[in-house]
Amino acid sequence: MQLVRAMAPRRRDLCARVGVLEDVLESAGDGPGSATYDDNGATLDDLREAVATFEEIERIARRVYGGAHPLAVGVEYNLREARAALRARETPEALAQDAFRTARAKLAQERAELAQTLADASERPPK
Repeated sequence: MQLVRAMAPRRRDLCARVGVLEDVLESAGDGPGSATYDDNGATLDDLREAVATFEEIERIARRVYGGAHPLAVGVEYNLREARAALRARETPEALAQDAFRTARAKLAQERAELAQTLADASERPPK
């Protein structure tokens, strides 16, 4: 009986979270996320954020409700649409800029690792 009483606050908290999730999922079908990928003025970053948001919501919806639930199906549809909008807007130039940024960040990380390795090597006494 003590275990049941101890679990009561957690159960209330879980029920509250599921209620909030239902509100988010119900609005995801026609809410701000879909407006973002339907908006011709949305930037690539806006579209990427919409896709990331729908991916996260879709994982949660599938885990909580299962893949056949209407809310999960609606979120999956919006995710597909957002991904299609992102693919349509990504030009070779934008992809090249992203690749350049990624390569520059990777080079900076490798440079920092090399500097650390050299610093560690100079601290060791010679043999």
